[in-house]
Amino acid sequence: MKASTKCICIVSGILWGLILLYLAGTVLLPLAGLEYRFWVESIGKCLCILALPLWFAGVAVWKLWQRFQEKTAGRWLVRLIGGVAALLGMIWFFLGLLIILLSTNEDHYLGGGLVSVVSESFPNSVSYTLYERAGLFFRRRTSLTPAVAADYLADRYKRGFYPVEEGWQTLYTDAEREDIRVAVNYISGELVDDYPQALADCCLAEGYEALGLTWDSCFLDTGDGEEHFCLILDEQKNDDAYGADVYRLMQ
Repeated sequence: MKASTKCICIVSGILWGLILLYLAGTVLLPLAGLEYRFWVESIGKCLCILALPLWFAGVAVWKLWQRFQEKTAGRWLVRLIGGVAALLGMIWFFLGLLIILLSTNEDHYLGGGLVSVVSESFPNSVSYTLYERAGLFFRRRTSLTPAVAADYLADRYKRGFYPVEEGWQTLYTDAEREDIRVAVNYISGELVDDYPQALADCCLAEGYEALGLTWDSCFLDTGDGEEHFCLILDEQKNDDAYGADVYRLMQ
């Protein structure tokens, strides 16, 4: 076997092996509740949509060249066909890239092994789906359960959290500072939590007590289930003293 033929056979075997493995996964993975991650799906679609048609075109031109390379007219015909195939291949390459970009939804890493994926896109709205990583190649659809949210917080802030039911919502208590309770929500493809604000409120309350301040204070309900530490200024004539105490407290 010629070296060129051997090389073509090896490349073709690898290409077809990867394509068949990818297609088998697209059929079998949903049975296990899994999907390909973004980078795997992108490579698989590139192989199927770009590499495979170009492989067929290349093999066809190569076969024609082998058959007609001894004939002068045939050689010119093969060159012409090869040029047309190359032009069409370039056009298909750009069209294929466009198809892949439009049909593959990128996963956005949120932390804690969670990724957010655009599931449907409309002119005026976008819907997202929450996934968790399942190894290097796969992802598994999930939802924002208390266990998932607690793991996300622990991974992001390197602290332990446990869920606590409070009224109509689930909050997450810092295991090291049980006076801090955090809300976690999945909004517009992002996980949003108020841990920095909750920590700041607790630090302000501690500083208020440590400085022995006498201004009226409270934890003000913002109407969305969260409470923030506030100082209350009753009389305008106390603005200067109030400002000085606020500066000390912030320091």
